[in-house]
Amino acid sequence: VKNLRSSVYVQLFETKLPVLFSNAFHKVDERTRSSMFKLRQTWPPFFTNLSLYNLDTRTHDIDPA
Repeated sequence: VKNLRSSVYVQLFETKLPVLFSNAFHKVDERTRSSMFKLRQTWPPFFTNLSLYNLDTRTHDIDPA
C-alpha cells in the first residue's frame, strides 16, 4: 500500500478492508491480534477515516480490549 498511494488498487482494496481485516482478526490468536493492531496504526495516511472507523468498529465488536 505504501508504494501504491495513488493507485486504483488502494481504492479498490479500501472498499473491502474492514471486512477482510475483521475476518482475519476474528480467526487469529491474541499475539497476532496485537500485531494487526500495530499494523492498523500505520494506515491513516493511506485510507479514509471512514474506512478505518468501520474497521475499528468491527474489530472492537470481536475484541473490546
